[in-house]
Amino acid sequence: MELSKDWKIVQIGEVALNEKGAFVNGPFGSDLLTSELVSQGVPVIYIRDIREGIYKRVSTVFVTSEKAKELKFCQVEPGDVLVTKVGDPPGIAAVYPKGMPTGVITQDVIKIRVNSKLVIPEYLIHFLNSQKGFEARKPIIVETTRARFGLTQFKETYIPLPPIAEQKRIAAIAQKCDRLRRTRRYTQQLSDSYLRSVFLEMFGDPATNPMNWDRCEIRDVCESIIDCVNKTASVVEEVTPYKMIRTSNVRDGQINLSNVKYVTKDIYQKWTRRAIPRKGDVILTREAPLGEVGIICFNDTVFLGQRLVQYRVDSKKLNPWFLLHSLQTTNVQQQLRKLGAGSTVEHVAVPDCEQLLIDLPPLPLQEKFAQVVQRFERLRIQQREADRQTEHLFQTVLHRAFRGEL
Repeated sequence: MELSKDWKIVQIGEVALNEKGAFVNGPFGSDLLTSELVSQGVPVIYIRDIREGIYKRVSTVFVTSEKAKELKFCQVEPGDVLVTKVGDPPGIAAVYPKGMPTGVITQDVIKIRVNSKLVIPEYLIHFLNSQKGFEARKPIIVETTRARFGLTQFKETYIPLPPIAEQKRIAAIAQKCDRLRRTRRYTQQLSDSYLRSVFLEMFGDPATNPMNWDRCEIRDVCESIIDCVNKTASVVEEVTPYKMIRTSNVRDGQINLSNVKYVTKDIYQKWTRRAIPRKGDVILTREAPLGEVGIICFNDTVFLGQRLVQYRVDSKKLNPWFLLHSLQTTNVQQQLRKLGAGSTVEHVAVPDCEQLLIDLPPLPLQEKFAQVVQRFERLRIQQREADRQTEHLFQTVLHRAFRGEL
């Protein structure tokens, strides 16, 4: 790749401050025990707190100030770059915001304290979150139970590095494009808020159950509850008819197959011996991240990747669209958080997923709600297409920016 003469290609490890603890991941094993997590103190930062370009704390655990001092090299301050070392895909980055207290990262999070004479944090995170950033670290990603990369290998990946003034210009352009992209996403969030309002209007808040619906365990109203195969499926580079649903495909009540992995027919048949996913099945992520839900509303040939649970409703008792929105309620999400607490990697076992408590209104009322949702889906399809176009525009701008073509 030809760059302007004042640009450089450097290893990412070179842009950190030359001091101990400037480029580290969180503590391993016995250095941070679950028994040392407390309800207040210094916040503990998990990969679920790091979204693309945004730090948004959803974790609720802390360590004492004494324990934080023991982990001083794993402490983060405003302006530090946080990178996920694990995920689908790993390598998502955000800046730890101004005004936040000192925090401590867990082992699946990397902290980079940058040398401000070489790089600005905003430029670095936009590169890491771009398609070019993903391509740069793709060779070091290991597909085990969860896709991950090692700290040392990550330090040795290369990034384009223009002068600081150009970095600021690129970051400013990227931020403007990102605002457009997030505005599109906010429009979709408003749509989701509308459906949540309809749900509460028709059924009441499950936390208080003001309409005194019967309450049952989810296994009592499902025809089957199927866990994924507990090992990683071998994927292939070529496009095949057989697609793997991963946790990264399940977000905000939807299953998005725009970024999907493919397998051979043989692997597909082995991974679907217990059940073949079909239209109307509801999918729940039980780890990394915990509690995302989606519904299969397409006819693609798919199977479950790791850390997923598939609910197939008993159609005489439960409507799948009602189940989908029940799983998204604060009441069920709190059940999941409680079950997943006490671990540095938040997860819920399959038996717990079977015992989640949901309200059970009369089936005709559930179906009336489903009709509202399905009518609204036509608008959401248009919104998703607008999102796709906006994302394509955003990545095109970044691609040109990191080639020095803007």
